[in-house]
Amino acid sequence: MLSPEVHSSAVIYPTAKIGNEVCVGANVVIQEGVEIGKDVCIHPNVLIYPQVRIGNHTVLHANCIIHERTQSWYKLCNS
Repeated sequence: MLSPEVHSSAVIYPTAKIGNEVCVGANVVIQEGVEIGKDVCIHPNVLIYPQVRIGNHTVLHANCIIHERTQSWYKLCNS
């Protein structure tokens, strides 16, 4: 996994909760009320709609769209 960081072009709404060791790629949008666990990697151009819960150790690959109120505890959008 990449070193934890948030790309400068990412948009994270203030009500989103982001866990430890999370890497957020370029042009990612994380909307209101999103909860992201620890050790998560979000690749570029991912859009996460409101009220989504992403579990620990998840990978969101490039160009994923995760719709409202989705809950995931495993890897999404694997290539």
